[in-house]
Amino acid sequence: MKRFKSLKKHLFLPFILSLLAGGAVCGLALIFNALIMWIMQFPVEWSYFLSLLALSCGCLAGGFILGRQKRREGIKQGLLCGSGLLLICLVLGLAFGDVSFGGFFGKALVCWLTGAAGGVLGVNG
Repeated sequence: MKRFKSLKKHLFLPFILSLLAGGAVCGLALIFNALIMWIMQFPVEWSYFLSLLALSCGCLAGGFILGRQKRREGIKQGLLCGSGLLLICLVLGLAFGDVSFGGFFGKALVCWLTGAAGGVLGVNG
């Protein structure tokens, strides 16, 4: 019978799994925020802040999962996961809309900080 290596020893598999989980959490948070905006009749200007909140939830969850799987270097793992989700958002933003220079750095800062916090929580939790 073939024995599988643990996820700690894999190079890309934990990163891909944490990106998928972070993207799923971000998508669910976006759906929840859309429902909140629809039910509460918030103005459209709030959508940027709610989408930033959803992105931060996804980065936090992805960093937490990657830190939990690797069990070392939580800040570095969280920054890596936050950068991956930021890159996905950048590519999707370029494909389906426009990306502003100032908004990109705000999103980058939020992704890196929440990803690093999630990585630290995953390692120490």
